[in-house]
Amino acid sequence: MKFKWNKRLIIFLLCIFVSICGLAQNKTLDSLSIKSVMDSVFKNNPLINQLTENINGSQTKIDLAKTSYLPNIDAEAMYSRMNPNPSIFGFQLYPNNSFDAHIGVSQLIYDFGKSKTNVSLQQTGKEISEMNVVQVKQKLSIMTAVYFYSLVYLQEAEKIKIDQLNTLKKHLNYVIKKHETGSAIKYDVVSTQVKISTVENQLIEIQSNKDLQVIHLNLLMGKPSYSFTVKDGLKYNFASLPVDSLYRTAVKDRDEVIISKKKETLAQWNIDYTKAQNRPQINFIGNAGFKNGFIPDVEKVQANYFVGLGIKVPIFDANRTSTNVKLQQSNLKSNKFETENIQRTVMNEVSENYSNLLVAQKKIEQFELQLVQALELYSLAETNFKLGTVTNLDLLDAASTLAESKLQLLKTKIDQQINIIKLNASIGKRIY
Repeated sequence: MKFKWNKRLIIFLLCIFVSICGLAQNKTLDSLSIKSVMDSVFKNNPLINQLTENINGSQTKIDLAKTSYLPNIDAEAMYSRMNPNPSIFGFQLYPNNSFDAHIGVSQLIYDFGKSKTNVSLQQTGKEISEMNVVQVKQKLSIMTAVYFYSLVYLQEAEKIKIDQLNTLKKHLNYVIKKHETGSAIKYDVVSTQVKISTVENQLIEIQSNKDLQVIHLNLLMGKPSYSFTVKDGLKYNFASLPVDSLYRTAVKDRDEVIISKKKETLAQWNIDYTKAQNRPQINFIGNAGFKNGFIPDVEKVQANYFVGLGIKVPIFDANRTSTNVKLQQSNLKSNKFETENIQRTVMNEVSENYSNLLVAQKKIEQFELQLVQALELYSLAETNFKLGTVTNLDLLDAASTLAESKLQLLKTKIDQQINIIKLNASIGKRIY
């Protein structure tokens, strides 16, 4: 019996241990890719939701414009009593009790393109609403990518500084032992401690900036208290092309240019729709039902109907249409100037991002060479310090140079990645 109880106790303790391990594993920070971060940003961003709802509103406007093609049908019933009733030569002109029940139909036959123009106008408005969503997603993706890769840099910079700090602390222990044996002076110990303090301050600043980038990404993702790390799993590439070719691509594919040209189209449709207000309109009218009041038996309820065509021709509208046309034409000219200005701004962005990318690529080559030299310098300094041919300060300087070279190369590679993203975006290539 005692054995069984101990066995149960062991199983119980093992279950608790497994549960604790599971909880500890759940506390491990999620490591997010840039794609998962962007998906979360798009899902939870209120501006995207607002613009998406605008698309629904634009579709409703299209449906409303198309209602002109559909008939209007209504039913009407009426009862009235009149007394006394007029009569002529003994014939009663009106019934004492009047009944009238009928169904009426009115249908647009032809309005000389007015409804068709209105549908095209609303369709263009919807296309602009759709492009607004695409544009906002592109801008959010650029912002997200900058924060994301800044966080990638800070995570790696933190590791570099921690490695540097560990190396300095080992060196401090070594110098302290040498000082205790009299083979090193107090200055060597203090200078090492100062260097450690400096690196610790740099590490604190890096960690603070890292937390700030996490906050920025959390705000974009709509997760205020979410703790996570990021992994650089998606690399952006850029095909080297002549800058003139990049200009042509940019002015053709950039969202801002496309939207501006859509606005020109919208302004032209507004002109056409305004002009259409002065066009004739032909309608069909029909009515069928039951009523009384027909001579000679005015009290008898009889089936009846009528059909007809009507035409409405505007004659004079106090110059409202012509004045409104001039206003819409002015808007069209304004939109064309806006498109030209946007194209120039886009070309300037391409030039700037292209130049920054070339600089980053040259810096990478320089810092890769510098890192090789810094590694060799530190190795020589470490060996010569043990031999006593260089001072402690020389070794500390070599360690700092090595850490700084690693940081500069890392920073430049991150800058290259961000510049590729910005250049791709500036020529209209999708980032998300």
